[in-house]
Amino acid sequence: MRGFGPQVVPMISERLKTARYVRPRTDQDSTIEGLIGELRWRGDAGAQVLMERFNDLNSYGRGLACVILGLLGAQASADLMWSFYQRAVRNPRESYFVGALWGLIDLKDERVVGALTGLLSGERTFPELFGFLALAGDASSVLPLLAASATPPAVDQMPASMSLAAVAHRIGRDALLAEFAKVLGLASSGDAQEDLVDTLLASPASVYEEYFALFYRGLTFDDMEVALSSAALQGWPLLATTE
Repeated sequence: MRGFGPQVVPMISERLKTARYVRPRTDQDSTIEGLIGELRWRGDAGAQVLMERFNDLNSYGRGLACVILGLLGAQASADLMWSFYQRAVRNPRESYFVGALWGLIDLKDERVVGALTGLLSGERTFPELFGFLALAGDASSVLPLLAASATPPAVDQMPASMSLAAVAHRIGRDALLAEFAKVLGLASSGDAQEDLVDTLLASPASVYEEYFALFYRGLTFDDMEVALSSAALQGWPLLATTE
């Protein structure tokens, strides 16, 4: 597709208008996936098509469209993504809302922090949550992350601890101390607060950036080879967003 010029963009738009009627569902998803993936490389024209056809897509397609719109920096799509997130997150059996969060984070939308913190506080966890908080969390995320990092088993504490460290480095020492002072157990002990802050800020940013490398640097060809091999074995589709 990339060998053709801009004349294919209107054709993609027309096909996306009716793609939700393709049967079986696996063919429908792969059709939508391929067309949306191509729009990733069509700049503003691609973003415009995704916004125009957004409501013609199934939920899977809308989630993918949010990811691409975020990558394209389409600020005009933020409200569209937010509305989709609010609808999709109500379904506890689906995870299409994750695509909306990806897009909103890329657009640096202020609403996304509250959404992420709310999901964590409500114990609505998913694999990307702590990576998202590492990228976008602020002072309001500190106490929920602190609680999550102290919850056993230890094997589940590492993502929350790394995410907390990322937020700590971003907001700085004073803001971190102010948040810890809100915790009754630490309020009476300045030394305990200082020690915890020192621990979080002691390691360089490279530690949590490497832990959440996929979120900080994006997919590489090596990542794609591993993911595609896994997808072939498990039978699930994958949207390639690497060049």
